[in-house]
Amino acid sequence: ASGSVAFVVTIPADFARRSAAVTASSAQSHSPAGFARDGLSRSLDFERLGPWSDGKTHRWESLSLPAWIELRLPDQCTVREIHLTFDSGFQRELILSSSDHMTKKIVRAPQPETIKHYRILLDGHLVAEEINNHQRKRVHRLEHPLAAETLRVEVLATHGLETARIFEIRAY
Repeated sequence: ASGSVAFVVTIPADFARRSAAVTASSAQSHSPAGFARDGLSRSLDFERLGPWSDGKTHRWESLSLPAWIELRLPDQCTVREIHLTFDSGFQRELILSSSDHMTKKIVRAPQPETIKHYRILLDGHLVAEEINNHQRKRVHRLEHPLAAETLRVEVLATHGLETARIFEIRAY
């Protein structure tokens, strides 16, 4: 949108942000794989945020599950840490209220969009797996840094949605 402002923080050590190639098993047309490394960790919905928003989802969303997204790192990089930011239903109001009308809209459990079961692979080798995730932001610190050219996140299940949604992948 004309006159929009986006705040993007670039951390030089983030291999994923410097990555030239991002591929995925599938992608919704409004949520391409490249959005998972564009530096924004939430949607900038024009209707809710106003004219400064660009109206983009700023996340990768698959067509179905299981799904995967893969980053080809710029060179063989030594990876010590992998950060993932998932969709956690920020579009819904999460408020406490004594009103039955409001409380029936609130999901008082892991949000349906949030990825529940996923694996992280470096050059095809499993380095992390979570089977009951409910958090929006996950940081995986590797016990031993690994040199790798590809980083793949495989999504096997969510807490209810039939597609995978990842806002951000970072690798240090």
